[in-house]
Amino acid sequence: MSNKAMSVFCPDRLEAFTLNDLHKTTNVGRSAGIMLLTLLAGCGLSNFDRDEQYLSAGSIDRVSIPDPLDQPDFVDVRVIPEVNDPRNISGRVVEIKVPEALAENGLVNSIVVRRLGDAQWLFLDSPPATVWPKIRGFWAQLGIGMDEINPGLGIMESNWIGASEGDPEEVFNEVKNGAGGDVQHKFQLRLERGIRNGSTEVYIEHHRQDVIGGLLAVWDRESSNVELEHEFLKQLAYYLGENINTNYTVSLGAAGLAAEERAILIPDSQTPVLRYRLSFSRAWVTVGQALENAGVDVSDLDRDSAVYYVRYDPDRRRDPNMVQRAFRRLSRQNQEDQPTHEYLVYLQTQGKEVDVMVLADVSTYADALLAEQLLTLIKEYSS
Repeated sequence: MSNKAMSVFCPDRLEAFTLNDLHKTTNVGRSAGIMLLTLLAGCGLSNFDRDEQYLSAGSIDRVSIPDPLDQPDFVDVRVIPEVNDPRNISGRVVEIKVPEALAENGLVNSIVVRRLGDAQWLFLDSPPATVWPKIRGFWAQLGIGMDEINPGLGIMESNWIGASEGDPEEVFNEVKNGAGGDVQHKFQLRLERGIRNGSTEVYIEHHRQDVIGGLLAVWDRESSNVELEHEFLKQLAYYLGENINTNYTVSLGAAGLAAEERAILIPDSQTPVLRYRLSFSRAWVTVGQALENAGVDVSDLDRDSAVYYVRYDPDRRRDPNMVQRAFRRLSRQNQEDQPTHEYLVYLQTQGKEVDVMVLADVSTYADALLAEQLLTLIKEYSS
């Protein structure tokens, strides 16, 4: 064998050797040469193609789960409830329309002082949680301290304030300017959830006494001065009109103001009902205002019979704004010459509640789905 160097490479081992290196060794080197030949043989065997070995491979038994473990209890965590169909519309084709928005944006668009007999309140189409902080600001602006503040109950009670007794506007200005006087005044402000979802009603009750003398006011909803209460509500409305949409804040305490719904829509396949938890007088006025605000034409009304006569077409979309309402009044004669859909909105007292129903005539209920649409509209515009 030539002494010329020769390299041997085993691809599976990634190692290189030279024969010169082997000649330089002694017996140990010869042993290494024998090992080299063995490695070369191993390289050839390691390249054996195993691609076809699966053809001669045997099979094993199928893996199975023992019977007790193969049948676990089946629990359906998404139980499908039974369908409650009070309207009996199963199988009927119903067109679902996009509801009309009550407001064009997220701002408060309605702040109104309402009066019904001696009762008066401030209505806002904003929830108590956003109204409460603004009312706190109203009292702070007047420099009036509070003896009690309870957002969970919606109660603010002022301390005793010295002022004179006379014209309500003059008394308010004296309170605002801290002029003082020989008559002590105390106010309790009460927030309640409105009839409509997301609305608030604000009530103010006033008491007076000639001297403080350590006496406590008894809040029995019997006013000492209705006109002074009205003046404070009016001034509160002015303040909220300027500030309700600025520096948005929320009271978590007032957000939990507990109150039962005062307007509930009860669907039914024959006679859907809008139920008010109000006195008849309040419910009657509420329905009338809701029809007007929703743009529903009221052709006549009879309070003794508790009926509003209305023209209503659910397929005609109306814009319930002041301009269009005025236009409809001017064109009432033309409307009477055109085909109309006339219905009776009937109020029925049930104990301390009032049910509102829609009739096609004095002896026939209107179509249930149409009646529900009209009652829904009345509920949405109730205040």
